[in-house]
Amino acid sequence: AAETISRLGAQVLITGHCGPKAFQTLEAAAIDVIPGAEGCTIAQALEKYKSGQLKPKHSSDVSGHWQ
Repeated sequence: AAETISRLGAQVLITGHCGPKAFQTLEAAAIDVIPGAEGCTIAQALEKYKSGQLKPKHSSDVSGHWQ
């Protein structure tokens, strides 16, 4: 999924959580990862991002599936 997001030309990914492999792929593609949107609608997540309630992270916020 992270590779698809990169191929589509995204600059920002607003998400609930991001594991280490996805984070590494997104970071390599210079895509800002904005976790913390779990339970939000798209409109709510965008509003939180625009208002500064959601901010980019510089590492994954959950462990990998197989760790």
